[in-house]
Amino acid sequence: MHRNRVLAASLTVALATTLATASAAHARAWQFSDATLVDVRHACRDGLRLGVAVSGAPGSVDPAIARKDYPTLVSAIQPATQEWTPQTPLVVRSPIVVPRVKKPTTVPIDGGGGTEVPHPVSHLGVFTVRALTTLATGPIAVSSSSTPGLGNPIEAEVEDCYLFAPVDVVPGNRHNNVRIGRVDVQVALLSTRHLRADRLDARTFTFGPKQTRARSHQLRDVNRDGRRDLVLTFRTSATGLTCASRTATLTGQTRSGGLIEGRDKVNPTHCRR
Repeated sequence: MHRNRVLAASLTVALATTLATASAAHARAWQFSDATLVDVRHACRDGLRLGVAVSGAPGSVDPAIARKDYPTLVSAIQPATQEWTPQTPLVVRSPIVVPRVKKPTTVPIDGGGGTEVPHPVSHLGVFTVRALTTLATGPIAVSSSSTPGLGNPIEAEVEDCYLFAPVDVVPGNRHNNVRIGRVDVQVALLSTRHLRADRLDARTFTFGPKQTRARSHQLRDVNRDGRRDLVLTFRTSATGLTCASRTATLTGQTRSGGLIEGRDKVNPTHCRR
């Protein structure tokens, strides 16, 4: 079965498909898309976060597939339409490799009648992929297949959230030098044409491995583009950053509750050797 599906996925022919729309009651159930199952966890203005799994218990999958990681392609179109062909412009196109599982693993699928049932999978991973353009809020069709749209594209709802928000650690310092110790570090979330700092809930933002909250915040234009940015101040020692840190993540919400997430490189200084 898996071998046939993979061979079919290599065909470059136009294929009309029907969207599999999750009901509100089963928004967390994984859905089939070709030989994979997909769980769209966040559909945001700049990208998607989704779980991808390969259907089948490890012992029942073609050995050629089971013994190595599984390459596939995450793609999406907007607006979400019934027809999806090779000529349909994509708003997401991101190759991924799904790692194989090392022990028996299941994901929940719709069992009908308002129930969910466990379904065995041989490969499983969670991926955050960037959109090719700014997505509009509203329906989007998502596929996980070597050929975009093959199988069973899944409909999700794009919300006013961001997974790749532009973050600048230590604004004005091009090296992003972060002094390790009991000192403060400033982190700016930069406004864009679509993402406005004055619409963010500054109280919700956390930074670093320990997800510490900001000591203070202000709105000011740090990159001189005419837009005010959200500048947050954190105590470095509370963030969990160490001399081994190379990147750090800033997470928060809009005032309407939409997820905001971004990351930037860090260059730790004043490290004890």
